[in-house]
Amino acid sequence: MKKLKRYENEYFTHRTEEERKRTPLQRLEVDTPCFFKIFMFVFYLLKAENKRLTESCMRSEFENEMLALELVNDRIKLKESLHKVC
Repeated sequence: MKKLKRYENEYFTHRTEEERKRTPLQRLEVDTPCFFKIFMFVFYLLKAENKRLTESCMRSEFENEMLALELVNDRIKLKESLHKVC
């Protein structure tokens, strides 16, 4: 009986130690696999949305730079035209 109690204590000690080594995400995956799957799905959707928005932002910044360059070039041409007239 004493051996059984000792083995029980060793088992619980070992199990507690293994629990401590696991990350919170691993514990969540084991405890609630459905929640973890939903979390990963939402994470995937947000990652895709973030990529789409980043690409859109980069296109807008590029377009803004091109318009600014066009504006500067037009101002230079206008100044040159004014200098020619005067």
